[in-house]
Amino acid sequence: MMTTRNPDYLADVPQDWQALVFGQPVWVSIVWAIAVWGLFIGAVGLVFGRTWAVLPLVAAAIGLTLDQVYVYVLHPEAAAWRADGVTFSVVLCCVFAAFAIYAAVMAKRGVLR
Repeated sequence: MMTTRNPDYLADVPQDWQALVFGQPVWVSIVWAIAVWGLFIGAVGLVFGRTWAVLPLVAAAIGLTLDQVYVYVLHPEAAAWRADGVTFSVVLCCVFAAFAIYAAVMAKRGVLR
């Protein structure tokens, strides 16, 4: 909703938050999209037991990690985010990595075809 700049959604989003999000470099939006769509496609692949699920899940884990590195390390105005959300972000990155590792292990064992 932020990406499409939906006016109904943005009515509830503070102006300073909008400025932070809209001021991000394009690569941050790209890695975020890779994280979201990679996890979705990888999950579909796992449901159907396909080995190709590994690649999108690995891409999703890397994409989310890069996004969070930008938010917590490279973005100087994001100091308010650091204290409140860092634990959740670390857990989320670990969950994404766990999905990728699980898929790789299952592919290696021949469970995925």
